[in-house]
Amino acid sequence: MRNLLLENQIKEIQSQYLDLLKLLKPMIEDEKYVAVALDSISLFWRKRKQVIAVYLQYIAKEHNAVFYTAATYFDVKNGEQYSFMLMGDLHIFDDPLGKYCEICHQNREAPKAIFDKISVCANDNIDLLEKCEGLVIVLPLRSLGSSAEETELNKVGEKVFIEYFDGIPDLNTYFELCKTADDVTKCFKDKYRNTVRLFEEDIITDDFRARVDRAVDIQKSLLGEGYSFGEYFYFSLFGPLLQAIDILCIVSAYNLIPLIRYPVALHNAYLLLPNFFGDELADVKTRLLVFNALYQMFDPAQYANESLSVFYKKVKNYSFESKALSCYKEDNPKQTLDSLHALLEDFKDYKESNILINPNSK
Repeated sequence: MRNLLLENQIKEIQSQYLDLLKLLKPMIEDEKYVAVALDSISLFWRKRKQVIAVYLQYIAKEHNAVFYTAATYFDVKNGEQYSFMLMGDLHIFDDPLGKYCEICHQNREAPKAIFDKISVCANDNIDLLEKCEGLVIVLPLRSLGSSAEETELNKVGEKVFIEYFDGIPDLNTYFELCKTADDVTKCFKDKYRNTVRLFEEDIITDDFRARVDRAVDIQKSLLGEGYSFGEYFYFSLFGPLLQAIDILCIVSAYNLIPLIRYPVALHNAYLLLPNFFGDELADVKTRLLVFNALYQMFDPAQYANESLSVFYKKVKNYSFESKALSCYKEDNPKQTLDSLHALLEDFKDYKESNILINPNSK
């Protein structure tokens, strides 16, 4: 039986958050005041952390919940909400403003590299809360941990990072020994070179040194000058590793299935899955792969003029999730993808035939 008190509290929090974002919008869009605005957002979530934790434990955990994460914003204008509705009965957006709050708290200002992202994210959060008919809940899932939990998470991330290198027992040794491109390439273990993904467009069969150089160039463009080659490479590898570990901790704690927008974090999550799950591994792996594959295949433009609640009702009436999960073939990835593509086409035909039968269903 669902706890209506908790659900109503979360609805009220969503309304309060929308009001807060509208109030802070001018400050968020002003580089001089954005850090102050993020402090207000951070305080807002800290005051509600206990209610959210109880909601995740007793509502989300028991009701086939999914969450959209590792995204800099939720693109409502281009219809990302439609692909998000294809699986799950409860949908949560992992609000990246929570992570931006942490960054500003550490730096006491918003780094220029993320200032524009903060403004875009806040505006899309407003769109999400106003236009998605209450079907998507906005919560900063990866920013609800305590300082002790954050410290422990970083320690785990450092251990995973060090595992990629030969003769380097800890992070201090890495920074001592890996200062140049030659150092990084020499110390990186051969067995991981064709499995690790270093940036979004990375092709793991390309020359490893060239891939490392490209990863560092991307970090330089984001962070500017001032770091050694080894430090830039650390940032490029460690960040997405930590994202994946953080996401899988949430999956494990609350039985949520993630839609992971950032491809590098998604790749890392696939690699790290066996470290987090035992008997549940096969089920989690199936859901993770199917949900994320559907997101990448789905064309939201086909449904742009349809209300989200009507679209979601058709997804449920079609039994989309169970059909999608039945497409998964452990030993045949190509067949899985072909079957999912065919399923999306069949769903499109189902939707169109439904409109012909009931013209008022739009």
